[in-house]
Amino acid sequence: MTKGVAVVTGSSQGLGRAIASRLSRDGFAVVINDIASKQAQIDAVVKEIEASGGKAIGIAADVTKRAEVQDLVDKATEKLGHLQVMVANAGLAHADGIFELTEEHVQRILNVNIAGVFNCFVVAGKKMVDQRKGGKIMAASSIAAFKGMALVSAYTASKWAVRGLTQTFAVELGALSKDHEKTINVNCYAPGIVGTPMWSVMEDKLQDMNAPKKDDQKYIDAFALSMTTLGRVSVPEDVANAVSFLAGPDSDWVTGQSLVVDGGIAFN
Repeated sequence: MTKGVAVVTGSSQGLGRAIASRLSRDGFAVVINDIASKQAQIDAVVKEIEASGGKAIGIAADVTKRAEVQDLVDKATEKLGHLQVMVANAGLAHADGIFELTEEHVQRILNVNIAGVFNCFVVAGKKMVDQRKGGKIMAASSIAAFKGMALVSAYTASKWAVRGLTQTFAVELGALSKDHEKTINVNCYAPGIVGTPMWSVMEDKLQDMNAPKKDDQKYIDAFALSMTTLGRVSVPEDVANAVSFLAGPDSDWVTGQSLVVDGGIAFN
């Protein structure tokens, strides 16, 4: 018997994939989600989880479209049971100087990273209120929401917004669920430098900011180690472990918080 359904957006690769795998091991029935063009990757993650003895289905949906997020959650609950966890992990990054970043890039980043999270929070929140069983909702923020960084202005703004959405939804959904079987908790996790496809989009630009050269096989390691406190490079499983805590019963008295998972880069 599963602990309920965990929907993880943007889980065909990177952090989302690691999070989905961990939640499956924790006993949740997992929904793997990404945009339709990544269907093959979605299917691969589903097969990987099933091969490990977990329960998973794949559903393509664009988080920037409220109707598609609603369809995602409806299908998830129809096929697997009650919604217990929503992880609004899907996001975009783009590296450019403040005078080079185009309007199109800005709008796309804000649409996915802010509106996409908002859509997931609204749809999941309404479903959990109707279920009256409580639940855990969370989203991907970033250390960029605590420590301003060059070349990622729009991304930074979007991740600050995620913290604001987290606090607001925590207040409203907490009030709406306080007389339910369990409450609805809303939090976000803020990763640091992790070797994922999202990080790779910033590598070339960061070299121009005196970062180690990309021809070094340990490019990410060298750059990350120059910033972290704990003496090693972050891996996706570090973030997945934190999400596991936020999704489980040990975080029942934690809501409206931004959990930094960066090995000691940003302190708040």
